[in-house]
Amino acid sequence: MRKVSYNLQIIIFAFLLVILIDITMFMITKVYFVAFGNLTVAGVLFIADIILLLIANYFFKKLDNFTTGDIGEREVKKILAQLPNGYFHLSDFMNGTKTNIDSVVIGPTGIWSIEVKNYRKKEIKLDSYLLDDIEQTKREMKSLQDLLTIPVTPVLVFANPKTKIHFGMVPQYGVYVIGKSWLEELITKTSKKVLNPEQCLEIKEKLKPYTSKIN
Repeated sequence: MRKVSYNLQIIIFAFLLVILIDITMFMITKVYFVAFGNLTVAGVLFIADIILLLIANYFFKKLDNFTTGDIGEREVKKILAQLPNGYFHLSDFMNGTKTNIDSVVIGPTGIWSIEVKNYRKKEIKLDSYLLDDIEQTKREMKSLQDLLTIPVTPVLVFANPKTKIHFGMVPQYGVYVIGKSWLEELITKTSKKVLNPEQCLEIKEKLKPYTSKIN
């Protein structure tokens, strides 16, 4: 979330700045129209005011997306923080400037690369939008896998509990697509043990420089 938080600060600042400018434009428009009766200037300022409102709406949607996504990640991290002993949860893995994995789990069942989405969709279908999310998850997994030179399992988690997902524990194009309520079961019960405690500790230490927090 380090990179996301920085972007969020920029969006908030830009949103507030646009609102401030819009209020100023509205007051100037009112002055020209009421005090001076200058319809031409007032009309131009009114159009400029509408444009600023559209810009403000754009930033509001960006802000809402970031906020919603952040809430979803926090909910998933609460689940990962309660994994059994022997599992390590790494938050916000960053390998370079383009890769930002929401969570990485290291444990007896292997390495898990987890991308979190928190859409308001009622149902997740295998459409172009989901395929884009799957490709993103696979790219993030590959960056981690290349670093470790051992297999990593990619998981795409939808945090909204009202969202319906019908894929079960069957990977879609190599990626598990599940709701957050299935995450613990997927990690701890559906895979065989492939790493011993010493290997888990070694991998955790190797990934320390790339993450903001380890549980």
